[in-house]
Amino acid sequence: MQEQEHAHTGGKFQKGVSGNPAGRKKGIPNKVSRKVIERIAEHGDELLDVVVAKALDGDTAALKICLERLCPPQKELPLPSISLPEIAGPEDLPKATEALMQAAASGSMTASALAAMTAVVRAHVEAVQTADLAERIRKLEGGER
Repeated sequence: MQEQEHAHTGGKFQKGVSGNPAGRKKGIPNKVSRKVIERIAEHGDELLDVVVAKALDGDTAALKICLERLCPPQKELPLPSISLPEIAGPEDLPKATEALMQAAASGSMTASALAAMTAVVRAHVEAVQTADLAERIRKLEGGER
C-alpha cells in the first residue's frame, strides 16, 4: 500500500488523496450537527415547554421523551443475586448450571443474564482447572511443600 501524500497543485488536492487522511476526531460533530445543536440550544427553554405541555396533554411521543429524560433506559443491569453451589472443579459444573437453569425457569433471571452468569461460571471452572494443573505440575517437578 503506497503512502498517500498531501501534495496539491493550484489549491486543489490530487484526485483520490485525502487532505485529512486521519479524518475528523471522534466526538467532533460535523458542520450540520453543530448548527442543529446551536439552534436547539437557542430555543431550548421553549422547546422544553412545548414537549412537556404535549406530554401532559397525552401525546405519547412527547411523554416518551420526557420519561426517557427522567429515567433513562439502563444499558446494563446488575446480575441477579442467586445462590450457586461451590465450584471446586469441573465435576461441580452440572450443579451450578442446574441452579442457573432453575433461576431462569422461575423467571428470576433473563436469558441475557443467564448467558452472562453461565460465562462467569465457565470462567471460574477454567480458573480452578488452571490452578489445579499448576499445582500438579509443581508436585511433578518435585516442588512439593
